[in-house]
Amino acid sequence: MQITRLPVGDVAPSDTDCVRIEQEPDGTYKMTASALCAGRDDSESVSIVDRILYPSVQQAEEAGIAWASDVGAEQLYISVGTLKRPLRPTEIDLPL
Repeated sequence: MQITRLPVGDVAPSDTDCVRIEQEPDGTYKMTASALCAGRDDSESVSIVDRILYPSVQQAEEAGIAWASDVGAEQLYISVGTLKRPLRPTEIDLPL
């Protein structure tokens, strides 16, 4: 799997497999992710939307990479947002 780590605050294109890591006010990091499952149509896409919390960016990134590998991602983008440089919301952040 090819991994692209974007600069802090940059968001991956919406049509890519991505892991989003965002800093919480308490210092933890929430991780969400979405994958198009190796190029299959959107009905085959999968995501993590429960905002799993991790004590560090590194631990969140490792969990996201392992998940993406399990679902067959070939090209993964990793976006990290901090309190000073937050990520802009995307459709994965909207309530169901």
